[in-house]
Amino acid sequence: MEFDNTSRDYKLDSFSETLPGYIVERYSNLDYLNILYAPKIIPSMYDENSDLNNGILINGRFLSSYDNIIISFDAYDVNTWEKKAYRSYYCKTSDVECIEKALNVCIDESIIPLFCPYYDCMGKCNGDAKVDCNGDCNGLAKLDCEGICNGNATLDCKGTCWGSAKLDNCGSCDYDSSNDCKKDCLGVWGGDAYLNSCDICISDQMDESSGMDCLGVCGGEAYLDCNGDCNGTAFVNECNVCVGGNTNNNIDLGFDCSGECFGSIMLDACGVCGGDNSSCSDCMGNPNGSALLDNCGICDFDISNDCVQDCNGDWGGNAFLNECSVCVGGKTSFPLNQGLDCNGICWGNAKLDDCGICNGLNNCDYSDKINIKNNKREKLFSQKNIKFFHSNLNSQNKLLNDIENYNSIEKNTVNLLEILDNIKGSLYTVNISDILSENLNENVNVTIPVEFSISDTFLDMFNEIPFDVKDNSNGTFIYKLNKNDYNLDKDLINYLSSMNYQIIPVIFLVSSDNNVSKLIVDSWSKKNDSFNSIASQGIEVDFFDSFSPLISITPGKSSIQFNFQKNSLKNNYSFIVSKKEFLEYDHAYIDFFYYKSLSSEITNSIANY
Repeated sequence: MEFDNTSRDYKLDSFSETLPGYIVERYSNLDYLNILYAPKIIPSMYDENSDLNNGILINGRFLSSYDNIIISFDAYDVNTWEKKAYRSYYCKTSDVECIEKALNVCIDESIIPLFCPYYDCMGKCNGDAKVDCNGDCNGLAKLDCEGICNGNATLDCKGTCWGSAKLDNCGSCDYDSSNDCKKDCLGVWGGDAYLNSCDICISDQMDESSGMDCLGVCGGEAYLDCNGDCNGTAFVNECNVCVGGNTNNNIDLGFDCSGECFGSIMLDACGVCGGDNSSCSDCMGNPNGSALLDNCGICDFDISNDCVQDCNGDWGGNAFLNECSVCVGGKTSFPLNQGLDCNGICWGNAKLDDCGICNGLNNCDYSDKINIKNNKREKLFSQKNIKFFHSNLNSQNKLLNDIENYNSIEKNTVNLLEILDNIKGSLYTVNISDILSENLNENVNVTIPVEFSISDTFLDMFNEIPFDVKDNSNGTFIYKLNKNDYNLDKDLINYLSSMNYQIIPVIFLVSSDNNVSKLIVDSWSKKNDSFNSIASQGIEVDFFDSFSPLISITPGKSSIQFNFQKNSLKNNYSFIVSKKEFLEYDHAYIDFFYYKSLSSEITNSIANY
């Protein structure tokens, strides 16, 4: 079967495939006819044993005429090459419905009859019309069970002619009507629904106790509470939670501490609704912690190292009793040799004469007096008792004019050194907010929010020394110390220059067995090898670089500036641990250490915890 484009109109080329394709699809459901694309057949070479016996070959063609298409085909018997049919029709090229309908008519009238296996009594090929027992085509007459046309003999449900067996409403066939199925209370024939003692129709979807209260009384008023207890007192509160009764649920379950259903406001560790743990935090910022501030403003857990009063009554002061039992140094304003005469005797009467000779007779010239007086001053300077490393006078410092001026400068210097000695323990106030956690499958993302600010205790220590205050618009305030008020040598100047790099915050995470299990070191330098001894104890060490000092010390030509940040520093320390490790954490605290001895100080701190 093929259709040629005889007009060679390329716009119609698609019909070469669509026309035979349509015929195959249209008649593929006929069980007595197989329509397919046949190979090219040459009559002179035809083999009588070919599979094409009893076949019809359709040789089609089409051509265009203006906007019309003319379609025609010949049908040949493949056995005799006798032409069996010729059909031709035309339609508008765009009228697909016309093309298909005309093709159907041509095939139905000219091709299909050539293959009809039989015709019914109505003359329809392969039709289903039949002659009834009266000889009428498509008639309604039928033979009864006795073989009589249009007779009235019938078969019963058991297949017996004139039998008495009957089908009941459930499809059971027998001769006994007494066992016929009945309707249940739902109207279902043969159904198993029934009426219970409360006259309620019970089916598979209903409980036997329908119509009864929880005590088994039909129409009774006893009821189940939300906990499933008969006549119980449990109830659903405003947050839609079953509470009270036998639920073991507090009636406020579902409310946050502010009274909002499933709100996010919680009691802090101090029992304050929406609190920040500050009302019961110790000096390290740990809620209900045991760290205490001593009288010098140092916060730790060890009361044995609390500062003590010196002989002048100053906590942590440097005053001491000299050999004459005089309280000197510190904030006393007394020189260190108070009570000693020039012979070194307590409360003795010996005095220096104008020549600088003890108990002398003033027999000296002017130059001797000057040299002796200068030696006297140098002797006084050598007796100063400053507890820090500042021990030698800078040779460029001019000599003090008199002993009273020296005492004032020496006192200021000692107090400044005391401030520097306390910078590690008293500089910062630290507040650790609630630790946040987020589940990540088998791990937990932990965030520790920490706020650092300059301690008021540290700032109060400056009240003991002279300084000028300068407020800066860039968020800092400055304490300016005039160098003329202090005895400053090169070593102390260098120390002040590096102070702002020396103090490192470290977060200690403590497990429930009161052992340190993890460290967070906030340092610009990550010298992991120096922490090997700590890691060997099973303590994990993480490094962060997010801490910015809130103080810097700038020595100048004529003054020293302490630059303080007004605003606090807020850092979030986030890390991921396993759920098991997270559940072992009990609390966290922060301590500060000098960078130059960081690992050794931390090791000692862990050992003494």
